[in-house]
Amino acid sequence: MHLLNEMNEKYQYFSFDDAVEIMNMNPSYFSRFFHNMIGISFAKYLNCIKVEKAVELIHENNLQITEIADLCGFQTIRNFNRIFKEFTGYSPTKIPDNFT
Repeated sequence: MHLLNEMNEKYQYFSFDDAVEIMNMNPSYFSRFFHNMIGISFAKYLNCIKVEKAVELIHENNLQITEIADLCGFQTIRNFNRIFKEFTGYSPTKIPDNFT
């Protein structure tokens, strides 16, 4: 699906409005459509992509956590930490080296 490819490529700055525009749908209809097709909300899916990318960056680079949060499109470090722990069960600084 073109939309999912766009989300994976542009996750840092991709928004719900971008998705609605790509799909050329009414926002409320798109929200229901996305949830029915993927099984989770648009926001949760996008956050999942961002956290996956953050885990990769943590393992691959010597970047500060604030830099990783910014590179992955999170507006605040607090939001990043909360969402990261929600998806992984770990804080970004405590994630095991073998976590994928």
